Amino acid sequence: MDATDATTLYAELDRRSAAVAEQVIAWRRHLHRHPELSNREGATAELIAGHLTSLGLDEVRTGIAGHGVVGVLRGGRPGGRVVALRADTDALPVADLCGTDFASSAVDRDYPGGPFPVSHACGHDGHTAMLLGAATVLAGVREQLPGTVLFVFQPAEEGPPVTEAGGARQMLAEHALDDPEPTMVFGMHLTPHPKGHVGYRAGNQYAASCLVKITVTGRQVHGSTPGRASTRCRPPPRSSPASASSTASSTPTTRSPSPSATSRTSAASTSSASASPSGAPSAAPSRATWPTSSGA
Repeated sequence: MDATDATTLYAELDRRSAAVAEQVIAWRRHLHRHPELSNREGATAELIAGHLTSLGLDEVRTGIAGHGVVGVLRGGRPGGRVVALRADTDALPVADLCGTDFASSAVDRDYPGGPFPVSHACGHDGHTAMLLGAATVLAGVREQLPGTVLFVFQPAEEGPPVTEAGGARQMLAEHALDDPEPTMVFGMHLTPHPKGHVGYRAGNQYAASCLVKITVTGRQVHGSTPGRASTRCRPPPRSSPASASSTASSTPTTRSPSPSATSRTSAASTSSASASPSGAPSAAPSRATWPTSSGA
């Protein structure tokens, strides 16, 4: 394609983009009014597949990773490059507070952990509408395009329920991008830039979330006695040798204790305060000396 052909093509793309703009807005508002949670995007996928089919694409693949859709457009000019354009389609389990006449009132009563209000609070309605618009424009100039374009609509970008597979990983596992394999992939996310501006960079742009599963093993205790949760500590017996000897020695008596009684008292008192080399009490401490934090 020479410079003249390219200039002509760019002008045609601009003209067609302007012509489809109102339809993109209508798609976006429809999707905003009818959001669906991750792995539940059935009606959204039906709308997407229906429009891609109406454009006469070479292929429209559905049911990928649940409700994923891939459209394949092969250009009329020679070229081996394959460009993938990707949009996400799922919504979030939050209430819609936008206050417009196309605000969502959807509630998913069957979703795990629900019921949940549902809204497109992350802009995926806009992403899906824009990609439908791009497919419309590019399909209209297919004879002038070298190479192939893939239109990839990914479900469950926000993450499927923990007991289900889904999202980009599952689409790849189901060979969504194997034939043809893209040489470059473009994704776009709405962000509060000034109108008419597009930001871009090579590499990572946004953060992502992941599921972390933690198993905690321990002893359940009341919040007022966290020290008892330690595996090195044990609750004191109802009557320990230390408390018994202390009570006996404090009782008034007219005769002196025998040497053997004195030895027993001293030994009991010493053992209640001594510790093993590991730091754990060598005998059960009395309530007065119970470690509430050092053993935790």
